[in-house]
Amino acid sequence: MKRSIGEIAFDTANICLMLVLGFVTLYPFWYVVALSFHDSAVTSYFDVYFWPKVFTLDNFRIVFVTNALIDGFVITILRTVIGALSSVLMCGLLAYGLSKKYLIGRTLFLNIVIITMFFGGGLIPFYILLKNLMLLNTFWVYIIPSLLNAWTVILMKTYFSNLPESIEESAKVDGANDLTIFFKIIVPMSMPLIATMLLFAAVGHWNDWVSGEMFVMDPKLLPVQTILMRMITQVNASAMIQQSMSMEFVAKSPAIESIKMAAIVVTTVPIILVYPFLQKYFVQGVMIGSVKG
Repeated sequence: MKRSIGEIAFDTANICLMLVLGFVTLYPFWYVVALSFHDSAVTSYFDVYFWPKVFTLDNFRIVFVTNALIDGFVITILRTVIGALSSVLMCGLLAYGLSKKYLIGRTLFLNIVIITMFFGGGLIPFYILLKNLMLLNTFWVYIIPSLLNAWTVILMKTYFSNLPESIEESAKVDGANDLTIFFKIIVPMSMPLIATMLLFAAVGHWNDWVSGEMFVMDPKLLPVQTILMRMITQVNASAMIQQSMSMEFVAKSPAIESIKMAAIVVTTVPIILVYPFLQKYFVQGVMIGSVKG
């Protein structure tokens, strides 16, 4: 079928528009990567447009010998792994209980969960609560407040409610209790949804810098995102980095802007690499949890 001039013009304009939008979206990320490999001590980072003018790996070497960043990476990895696993576990247990129609007070408990999606106590009451619980300036301030997420609970509850009841009844006939059924039957049947929720929780923990900025004073407990935010925003970021570097790197350290970009790349790449491994579960998990019921 021969296409009209109008259709050809529309498709051409549409392709051009998509290319422009794609370039505008991707270029900032590419610029950060290019600048991270650029030696700003030789030429200004304003000379970088698409690739480094003077290629160097010193920026990344400095990142990996900066004690503050290394400690931050350890804290971030620990909170991401522990926080994501514990959060999905707690949300799954609560959702499994709420999915049972015979649970006394089920509607009340579900409404309490839903209310937290729309109303919060505010930052100051939350800070006072953490202080009274003695969580301030501890590693657990990253874990305990994020154990339950209302959206995750509702999504998992919707999925669990639509699993065949006959499977659980058969397991109970064989003598299995609720925990055995949950871990050995429900969890394996819900892997697409669980993998998706783990991904959401892990990304949330990895990218969170607010908790470290507001609730932690010990520099050794700060996550890498909080340290990176301070590097980018504070005027004395150069001094902060040099205090944590070995003397051999202080003498020949490049400009601070390239080090910042290298730190951004290093903190962004790990969480991006997680997506390909969970991609097959991603769409399936969200669609199953949201459409059923």
